[in-house]
Amino acid sequence: MNILPKRKLRIFSPLIFFSVIVFLISLHDGIISYVTPVILNNRYSNTLFVGSILSISSFFGIFFNFFITKFFPNKGYKFFTFWMLVFAITTALILIFIPKYLFPLVIAMITWSTYYEFRNYSKYNFVEKFLPPNKNAHAWSTMSIFQSLAYMIGPAIAVYLFAERINSSLLFALLMTSLASVLFLFFETKFGKKKDDEKSDREIRSLFDEVKVTHVLTRKIWPLVTFSFALTLLDASFWTIGVLFSESLRSQHPAGGLFLTMYGLPAILTGLAAPRIYSYLGKKRTAFLAGIFAGVLMVCISLLKNVYLTLGMVFLIAFFSGIAFILIYATFEDYITRLDGDGNNMVSIGQISQNIAYVLGPIFFGMVSKDGNYGHSFIAAGEILIFFSVLALVTVPRKIKMPHKEIANIIEKVLDEI
Repeated sequence: MNILPKRKLRIFSPLIFFSVIVFLISLHDGIISYVTPVILNNRYSNTLFVGSILSISSFFGIFFNFFITKFFPNKGYKFFTFWMLVFAITTALILIFIPKYLFPLVIAMITWSTYYEFRNYSKYNFVEKFLPPNKNAHAWSTMSIFQSLAYMIGPAIAVYLFAERINSSLLFALLMTSLASVLFLFFETKFGKKKDDEKSDREIRSLFDEVKVTHVLTRKIWPLVTFSFALTLLDASFWTIGVLFSESLRSQHPAGGLFLTMYGLPAILTGLAAPRIYSYLGKKRTAFLAGIFAGVLMVCISLLKNVYLTLGMVFLIAFFSGIAFILIYATFEDYITRLDGDGNNMVSIGQISQNIAYVLGPIFFGMVSKDGNYGHSFIAAGEILIFFSVLALVTVPRKIKMPHKEIANIIEKVLDEI
């Protein structure tokens, strides 16, 4: 099962190779995430409307997760990676070649949501397939380094190519996804042939059954779900209002255009620090404390007037929130590895909580910032994260008390009652 027999991180290991694919698709996503709000704002000049359009992708994603667990419960990383690449390319093609009227933009939001959901299922299933459970935090830290670097570089590339035309940024994003597709073919040739992509054989259940199973699992880990929601809400504030705030800062000072770049800059630090820090307090408690620090700093950022101090504060926010994200992903992975055939149900729980945040976030932040005061959005995001971090800290037990047998019994009991 363990592809990495030694502690050394080999350059051409499956984890590094797959992380490069994650880097390329995330570079694509970072550019799309920066360009799309600007396209919408230039056309409609209404932050609430822009937020509503952006939220369509995540609103669709909420229901799409139930679709995945119903029709693809046994699918693994190969299936999800392939379709992730297909829909990522489709999204770029729509934004490049179809006139930017409302209906094509809505379709682009749906295809964007589809490839984003497939990307996360792909990562969870890859870790489950290629690494042992005790390497979960290490795997997510490594992928986080590559992914965060992409989100740091992506906006900078988008800003630079804006000087030419918006489509230049989108064409570059399309090129990155095409390169990721080629690398995936090489990955499958080198590592994938000996790996069965199917999980344990599990019958296709009704949508109602899937909802029941998801509900039972959610009741066991609800503080983690609400914490994940709040953490994602903070991230949503950066990738919606933060984009417009970055453009506002850039108009005041050239360095202001680095706002989102600074948000991605701590990637290497968080990826290296997270596996070492959690050994003292555990994954969950470390994540909750990091969330509190990130929330407090988020509230403070609205008080700053100096561009360089603002960028420094964003760096610290990204550092603490990055650690929290890595450790929460690793915690979910711990549950997934114990669920076997129902692992994708646990993935869907994490995805649904994040999608709800990405639905409500753009709309909520658009309303709060409709007068052009983007600082109000950052204060709100920080306060929400502080509340749910403290709530999780005082309610979640130190140890995970859901072994595979217990979870299997819960699921079996629910299915017997239906």
